[in-house]
Amino acid sequence: MDANLSKTRARSRLWPPSKSTTTVLNFTTNDLNTSNDVDFKLDEYHETDLESDMTENSKSQETSHNQLTDFQSLDEFSKRKKIDSRLQKSPTISPNNEKKISINSKIIDEVNVKLYNEKSYLNTDYDKIMSLIGQLKHDTTGISHYLYFCALNGVSPLRYVIQNLGKEKLSLQHRGIGNLEMKLITEALRHNTTITWLDLSYNVLELSSLSFLSKVLKENTFIQTLLLSECKLRKDGLMELFNDLIKNVTIKNLDLSGCDLGDSSCSMLAEILTMNRVLTYLNLARNQIGSDGAELLGDAISSNDTLFKIDLSWNSIANKGALDIAKGLKENIHISVCYLSWNGFSDKSGLEVAQIIKENTTLEELYLQHNRISDKEIETIGQAIYMATDSGETKLRVLGVSSNPISTKGLYNFFKQITKCQSLKLKQIMMEEIPVDFECMQLIESLEKTFTELCITHGPQLIVGNTQDDVQSEGGTFVDLLFLLKSQVNYNGKIFTDVLQNMDINKKGAVSVLQFIEALKIMGVNYKYEQVNDLQQRLNKYGDGTIYFKDYLKKNVDSLTPEANSSNSSPFRLNGSYS
Repeated sequence: MDANLSKTRARSRLWPPSKSTTTVLNFTTNDLNTSNDVDFKLDEYHETDLESDMTENSKSQETSHNQLTDFQSLDEFSKRKKIDSRLQKSPTISPNNEKKISINSKIIDEVNVKLYNEKSYLNTDYDKIMSLIGQLKHDTTGISHYLYFCALNGVSPLRYVIQNLGKEKLSLQHRGIGNLEMKLITEALRHNTTITWLDLSYNVLELSSLSFLSKVLKENTFIQTLLLSECKLRKDGLMELFNDLIKNVTIKNLDLSGCDLGDSSCSMLAEILTMNRVLTYLNLARNQIGSDGAELLGDAISSNDTLFKIDLSWNSIANKGALDIAKGLKENIHISVCYLSWNGFSDKSGLEVAQIIKENTTLEELYLQHNRISDKEIETIGQAIYMATDSGETKLRVLGVSSNPISTKGLYNFFKQITKCQSLKLKQIMMEEIPVDFECMQLIESLEKTFTELCITHGPQLIVGNTQDDVQSEGGTFVDLLFLLKSQVNYNGKIFTDVLQNMDINKKGAVSVLQFIEALKIMGVNYKYEQVNDLQQRLNKYGDGTIYFKDYLKKNVDSLTPEANSSNSSPFRLNGSYS
């Protein structure tokens, strides 16, 4: 019967008009209790009248075919009505599910009315929607909800969303998400139990989108990481999420960097820090936070006992605001990682950083790149590290002070304090773009040799110091070139004799005066022409104006100054070490 029925239905498009068609249409809806009755009548029609009906005119054929389509429509509508009645039956409804079932029933009614009024209930969309409705209450990924609302709104679902709703991470960066897309995605997230990491970064979210997201924060208890970087929330946007962020008990990591929050939002941020008891990571970088906002945040940081990592870099925190943040960090008993780069920490706030290191027993990583920390502050920080290490009360492992206005003298005194330590928990000191001189390099090499796990990165190596006194004395103290030639100093990854040998094309161990000067330039050595002329006269073996450096190295002629002969002196600073 089924095979024959499929064939006859396929041929129904060619059916001519017939009386039997009219007879079938006279059946009422009550008579069509089962599909078997309909199938029987159709089969009977095919067997008896098909050949005679082929002679009818085409106009009558079109009219009767439309009538048969209407009959099939009535049949489908009857089936749909039965399905709806079963879905809307409510056996015993618990108080927790009563509201949810009521909402689902209302949605189903609205869908049915909409589809029926538009006469689209014979379309495949209706079948898809009805099949999805049956899956909604069993869907723990939100995929059925997403597809259901996409079909309801006439929107094509995003394959990427469908593929990742069942995973732990859902990243939607740079997707240009609008209000409608946000509504569809959040409907899925409200019922999702698998995603713990949600990234909406680099989408400019409007207030309507944020209101949809707030519902997710209320209802979803599985998301632990929420990234909203560069979403441009501003104060009004943060206000949409404010109450839900305070009450949320699952989100541990919150990224609000680049959201243009400003000082006006800091009262809400401070309250979130104070009231939320589960937040462990908060990123507020690039938010134009100034001194007024920093004052509020400093108080909140001091009282927070759950935060593990905080990022306040790339703001405008300086002067009193920087001091308030530093005091808050000093009093905090839980923060382990703190980013304060690209702010204005200096003077008093810079000295307060030293107190953080001395008194905070939980801080492990402190980043202060691109601030205004100078010699006095870095020396005090070095002293604080020595005192905290000596007492065993510090856990500091990483210190970043790159690109601060620190002179070679300030660095020397900083490292001098570190060398006093008997043991050292520091594993990394970052000082990129801060120049060092020979004496600093000696201390660095000594520290790295003593503490083998310590890694120190620094800026270019200078032949002379860069303090004010050095600059005022004709560009610094000049090198004894004979000492430089003999000492085999590694400068910027180069050794002077290696550079000379590369210029010695004939491999005679000799170079011209011009080649020697070029080698000094490659090394970056600060020199006077009188020095080169004097050296040429002393090493001009055959009186031909050539500098025979190899013979000098072989003979190891000790023609250095008394200062250079001292084991503690430097070839780069002939007027002694820093006091």
